[in-house]
Amino acid sequence: MSGKSETTTDGVRAVELFYRDNRRTSDNEPVFLYTQMRLNGPEMGVLEPADYRAVSELSDQCSELFALGMHQLLQAMNKFQERDIMFKWASLYMPVRFLKRDDAAEKLNGLCGRYKIKPEMICFEISASALDETDGAAADNMEWENAAGSEWSDGETDNMKVY
Repeated sequence: MSGKSETTTDGVRAVELFYRDNRRTSDNEPVFLYTQMRLNGPEMGVLEPADYRAVSELSDQCSELFALGMHQLLQAMNKFQERDIMFKWASLYMPVRFLKRDDAAEKLNGLCGRYKIKPEMICFEISASALDETDGAAADNMEWENAAGSEWSDGETDNMKVY
């Protein structure tokens, strides 16, 4: 992950997170913030995840996009906490390519420490097939992040399952 936390193209933020709060029905208290990353470009306009995710995951571009999204999420979480906007955790899509990197857990924990956000406040959305991995770097990184308190989801927001 690079140290750069924001990139603009022609004055428009290239990567932007949008937040939707999900509330408990019994008392209407916010439980978590679901995020969706969108790409903005002067020529192609706004791209939804379905429009760019498959192509970006063919290269390491997906890891760079994830890094920008992670920085934005952690910055936003700090701002929400400063403004007493309560939530237990926030979600962020993590590409499997990033999860398979040998240094993934180290980089995630370093970023959380830098922004003073507890890892258990982040639920990473990954593909359902990645949740079933039992060996290799992806499994090791998931185990490391589990120990740090992070949660995992298959990304189905209508019925957000946390593993």
